[in-house]
Amino acid sequence: MTEKKNFELRTDFRESLEDVEFCSQSEQTLQLTDLFVFPKLVLEDEEPANEKLIGNTEQLHDYKRLLIVGDDRSGKTTILRQVFLSSIENSNAALLINLNEIKAKKPSLEIFKRCYKEQFTGSFDHWFETPNKTVCFDDLSEDGRSLDHIEFAEDFFDHIFVTVESDRHVSFFRDDVRLVDYQRCYISPFTHTKQEKLIRNWVNNRGDISDASLFHEVDRLERNVNSVILDDKILPRFPFFILSILQTYEAFMPNDLKITAYGHCYYVLIIARLAKAGVDPKDEEIRSCFNFCTLLAKSIYDIDENGGNISRSDFQEFVDNYREKFIITDAVLNRLVSDRGLIKESGHNSFGFSLPYSYYFFLGRSLAFHYKKNPSVISSMVESSHLRKNALALIFAVHHAEDIGIIDDVIIHTMCAIDHVRPAKLDAQETKVFQSLIKEIPERLGGSKSVQENRAKDREHRDRNEKSGATQNEDFDEDTENPVIEIYKTHKNIEILSQIIKNKYGDIPRDKVKEIAEAICNSGLRLISLLLHNESQLDELIDYLDAKFREESDVKYADLTQKDLDHIRKLASYLIFFWTMSHVEKIVSSLAKPELHEVIQEMKEDSNTPALDIIHYFHSLDTSVKFNNRQLALLKDLVKKYSRPDLIFVKKVLSIRTQHHMNTHSLTGPQTQAIRAALALDRKPFDKMR
Repeated sequence: MTEKKNFELRTDFRESLEDVEFCSQSEQTLQLTDLFVFPKLVLEDEEPANEKLIGNTEQLHDYKRLLIVGDDRSGKTTILRQVFLSSIENSNAALLINLNEIKAKKPSLEIFKRCYKEQFTGSFDHWFETPNKTVCFDDLSEDGRSLDHIEFAEDFFDHIFVTVESDRHVSFFRDDVRLVDYQRCYISPFTHTKQEKLIRNWVNNRGDISDASLFHEVDRLERNVNSVILDDKILPRFPFFILSILQTYEAFMPNDLKITAYGHCYYVLIIARLAKAGVDPKDEEIRSCFNFCTLLAKSIYDIDENGGNISRSDFQEFVDNYREKFIITDAVLNRLVSDRGLIKESGHNSFGFSLPYSYYFFLGRSLAFHYKKNPSVISSMVESSHLRKNALALIFAVHHAEDIGIIDDVIIHTMCAIDHVRPAKLDAQETKVFQSLIKEIPERLGGSKSVQENRAKDREHRDRNEKSGATQNEDFDEDTENPVIEIYKTHKNIEILSQIIKNKYGDIPRDKVKEIAEAICNSGLRLISLLLHNESQLDELIDYLDAKFREESDVKYADLTQKDLDHIRKLASYLIFFWTMSHVEKIVSSLAKPELHEVIQEMKEDSNTPALDIIHYFHSLDTSVKFNNRQLALLKDLVKKYSRPDLIFVKKVLSIRTQHHMNTHSLTGPQTQAIRAALALDRKPFDKMR
């Protein structure tokens, strides 16, 4: 029988490529094209400061030889699937080959032919003669003849794309001369912009969200994801992890309440890792792995509080001691301690957890389970919560806690590191310093950009802030007198309390929930007070800066003009305003659960300060399913309440925040006009649905 000269992609193979391992509430089957967002691919450059990106699949095809380096679960295989499918869509010949399946074989054309037959119908010979062929090699390893296959393909294919895991690349291929002609690129975690797009794709696929609720639902899911991905160094913002969190929150929450939703997300990721390593998911093997890892994490902590690797002798001693008390089979231990397992041997003859989040998950589990035997460990961690290792351990311990004892201890020690400072009220006297600055801010904000453009800009801003924060040294010396430490400790304590209140509000008494919420608010407002000077204090600051300038400058630059002083005053006012609003937003995000609305309402009524009015309104905006009459009525009441000229600060921030919400969410024309009327903005016909 004569083979067809034309070649077509087999339907079953296409379906296998488009299949994804996640499911949502939608009755439709999810496909790769429904969710795919192009990753952040950073090209290797001799000058690391010059970050050059590959922006889309089309740009990938500009490269003849490309080595794609990425961590486990970073999306390497998915990228190759996209390259392969895009080649086919552009009528170009392509093959997708898993090197693990052929690494033991000698390179030959027969291997290409066999792969072709699995993926296409039609004549291989005709296909092989076509120009501009692409081959995608997945999962380069040091084993077998993987690199020989790549070298062999160079004589027959115009474009070659290869993926390799980061650790393998560093250990075996970074300086390999056989890859000298390959441009290297590295998969970085998603930016907030890409994450938002992925979540939007997830929500759109469900088909049960109205246009008015779409972006509110995306915001809600974003908050869930961001509450779990506290630190890119602990859990990278890769699509696999983002989708795992979404799926877990949506459909696979545990029936028992021994662990919070946050903790369960990490539990699911660990179970998936064990399954990948070949551990049988049946209950007894999982329990055996969890018990081993829990005790190992505590043993590592006792040896090295930084959670690094331990020596081979220390690890063997732990295994021997463990086996005296517990049963663990060689098969389970070998899978647990492997390249794909939770524990791995490093090149320096030492052992440790392969993923940072698994170490902190099991350390937190140990701290929670053995809290009553040794509560001083928790107390000492809280006292040094400004250290990243302690903050992370405490957060995981809280999520594993089954009784309120450990939570009470954490609350007592985290109430506030700067409790000698009075919480800001943001009243007329405190905000008088902003009046001239406030008057320069235009009434109408946002311009003519679309909702999606505004949301993208907003998330770009988050990325810059996150990148800026990552460059700062988080671990300070143990100098408890250093005021910077106290500020940083307060920030970390807010994060810890936020994790408790967001995940434990249904487990602890209502008055305790309110106590935690008040501690979060007061901590943030105390931080604001540190820089919130009144007019006379700002004058003293300017005079001090003037004096220091004259003292330390050359004679010819000795005198600052009044214009210089006015500029310094304006800059100082701006920085204090930014400090104030960033901490208001931190408070609001730390309480961002709709179930806390009544508690925050009570706090607002008890306090009767502009600060709590602002926090309450911002919280209402952020946690609503969609903008409705309740938010509009609340806005009108606040605008009326703060109509006095000396309270312009409150009215202005209400306007700024409401317009920001309006510009980043889909509101109807009448809603937008009602908001503009309430804020006394210029009325212009609203001729389109946002």
